[in-house]
Amino acid sequence: MKYVGYLLLLILFIYFVFIKPYIILYKIEFKLEGIEINLRQRSLKLREFLLFIPKFRDSIYFLRINGFSMYGSKLEAKELSVITVSLRTAEKPFDYDFTHLTRILNKLNISLERAYVSVNSPKNFESITVFISNTHLNNRRLFSERPTIVYHIRNSKSEKIEIFVKEAYLDGPVFNLVSAQVASERYFFNLEGKWKGKKETLPPQVL
Repeated sequence: MKYVGYLLLLILFIYFVFIKPYIILYKIEFKLEGIEINLRQRSLKLREFLLFIPKFRDSIYFLRINGFSMYGSKLEAKELSVITVSLRTAEKPFDYDFTHLTRILNKLNISLERAYVSVNSPKNFESITVFISNTHLNNRRLFSERPTIVYHIRNSKSEKIEIFVKEAYLDGPVFNLVSAQVASERYFFNLEGKWKGKKETLPPQVL
């Protein structure tokens, strides 16, 4: 029991010395409910986690997770919501480097029932909203039971796109898309290729 006490003291020290000042500085709001920790099974459960950062590096961030559980390297979540709003004008909107995220995902197994991701850039008049359901990452292989729905809005024009990933896998920092179908009201094509960081090689096969 004394080691548990030492661990709690360490967590409190880290929170008040390193985390609390940032919460006050950036006016961060968060909520944590239904937390369960089992050190023997290396498991963590959360009924709900909510994080809102009103301004950090010229952006607004909102994160909400419902029904989260972690067993070692296996992660499961019933619902995930992510919203970002950029407050600056970028030369290349949504120009992100996913190299580090890809490397982390190589080590995890993830099961996600529902996810809502919205990336917004008002000053660029652009917004991308993604609805994901029943998607799994197992042993670096990605598969989905249903198509992912994407809404792309730019300059008051909107387009709905459905992306059904049939087969994809991770190889270090590289995301390999073996087979996917992309459909909208204006087109339909098969897609395959590779993506590393900001560099992609995606030769579509239009039908």
